[in-house]
Amino acid sequence: MSYLQRVIERIKSLREGRTNTEYAIETSASGVCLAWRTMENETGEENLDWSEIEEVETYKVDLITVDCICVSLVRGESQMVLTEDMNGWQDFLAALSLRLDGFPRKDEWYAEVLQPAFDANQKTLWKRSQ
Repeated sequence: MSYLQRVIERIKSLREGRTNTEYAIETSASGVCLAWRTMENETGEENLDWSEIEEVETYKVDLITVDCICVSLVRGESQMVLTEDMNGWQDFLAALSLRLDGFPRKDEWYAEVLQPAFDANQKTLWKRSQ
């Protein structure tokens, strides 16, 4: 895509009210899909089967005035990081305890990650049994 085409696509995005890349989390019986659309209207997605997930971690990122809660799905040396500002976050959290055997319910861990504010509060929530 040329520079001029990128500028045109960004203007279209701004007219639609978008100011950043949009992310959406979708869950199904087979796994998790993270889809995105950039300001240049380029799209993509990453898929991860439930059976491929080896570990689930959570932590917060300090964004100066607010924190952002993240969940990292670990597969080998790679990970899919999902955040609370992505569309589909609540459905994703509900799916974790339904699809991963032994995964704790949200009310068992979420408050621990929230407090204290501006600390990373990193925690391993789940590991696949060997």
